[in-house]
Amino acid sequence: MGATEWDSGWEYLEKYKELFKRAVFQNVLIISRSYWDWYVNKLAEFIVFAHRGTSIPLMQNELAKLRKITYQEILEQISIMEKVCKLDFQVSEEAKQNVKEMSLVRNLGLHNRWEVDQKYLNRTSKQNQWQIGDVRMFDSKELILWHRNLIDLINKTCKPVAVRYVSAPKYPVKLFNTPLPF
Repeated sequence: MGATEWDSGWEYLEKYKELFKRAVFQNVLIISRSYWDWYVNKLAEFIVFAHRGTSIPLMQNELAKLRKITYQEILEQISIMEKVCKLDFQVSEEAKQNVKEMSLVRNLGLHNRWEVDQKYLNRTSKQNQWQIGDVRMFDSKELILWHRNLIDLINKTCKPVAVRYVSAPKYPVKLFNTPLPF
């Protein structure tokens, strides 16, 4: 590679530097939120398994909601688990709104190339900050806030569920690799 190509490459890198920086944050957001999807699905599977050991069977509608929990919005997922387990995860309203926004922005990235649309504006609490067609940007500060709230949500759901079903039989690890028959 000659000096001309080298210089040209650095010029392109400089020209698109902001796009590259955004891509890192965007990927972290998508991956973080995708891990939540995995986690909530596995937690729902555990709840179904553990609940079988209780004297009160799950209602058919509860079972159906747990089966399809990953298709629900994040706040609905929390609500479903609280109702089925008869728990209050004590997630602050601020944390709920932050993880909701995180999910809305992730969905913009996956389904709309980060462009704000009416569906996003109808659901976000940040309507006044964005207009249809804007590219929804976020910085490290917002990403760190979302991540912190997501980790907090995991911590506030896993322990109460474990305590609630402490007398359940040992959960077979093989269930992580095979679907439950429900």
